[in-house]
Amino acid sequence: VTAGVELNVTLNRGETTQLFHVNAGTTVTGSAPLQVQFIAGQPNAGLNSDSRSYTAVPSTLWEFEYYGPVPSFGGGSNTDVFIYNPTTSPLSINYQDNLGSGSFVLPAGATRSYQALVGRFVPADSALYLAASDGVTHFWAIGSANTENADYNYGFTFIPTTTLTREYYISWAPGTTDLSDNGSPVFVTPIVDNTIIFVDYSPNDGVVDATYTLDRIQMQRIFDPDNDNTGMHIWATNPIVVVWGEDANPAGT
Repeated sequence: VTAGVELNVTLNRGETTQLFHVNAGTTVTGSAPLQVQFIAGQPNAGLNSDSRSYTAVPSTLWEFEYYGPVPSFGGGSNTDVFIYNPTTSPLSINYQDNLGSGSFVLPAGATRSYQALVGRFVPADSALYLAASDGVTHFWAIGSANTENADYNYGFTFIPTTTLTREYYISWAPGTTDLSDNGSPVFVTPIVDNTIIFVDYSPNDGVVDATYTLDRIQMQRIFDPDNDNTGMHIWATNPIVVVWGEDANPAGT
């Protein structure tokens, strides 16, 4: 694929279009607000295919600081994070997980994985913190659960801390396809120490069903006992990060 405009199309409200085989560095712009979803995958002949889907956060909303609540799961089911530096200069980024903290340098215009930069995947039972060392420069990151593997594969988007809130209602989030079990919980992490998190399982009745007290980088899995997390109400004393996704420990392939 050569550089330049690959697709130029006029869409009405609710219409969609597609562009296949997109290279790193591709940009999407519009004359009005739009939503972009991108899918990365690899077909495996005779086996489950490896695919992940991501909602693109508009570059105007990128920030210098992010938290990700999805850990690795053990048994080779690891979570990696891919970090993009959109600037024309090397970018120093601070990181912290439950095994330690430090910094790394991301080359100009480059995307690199957390594992390649730090030498480890996101640890088990840990959230991940990323921030530009200068406290100013904006960048972006996405997560890959069970990275490079098809068994428990899904993607999630890092959400800027400036958009986080203290209260969430979980949309469509079944524990399994037939609701026979719950292998896909809600992962939560706070951005402030000593944050109290309250949960009202669906159907909501205004009664607190579970309470957790967490510090930064601590991660909590929340499973609705009826095996369907849809409609779960989660609120906290400080802003929290929430991601729904498969947990390779209780889930079947």
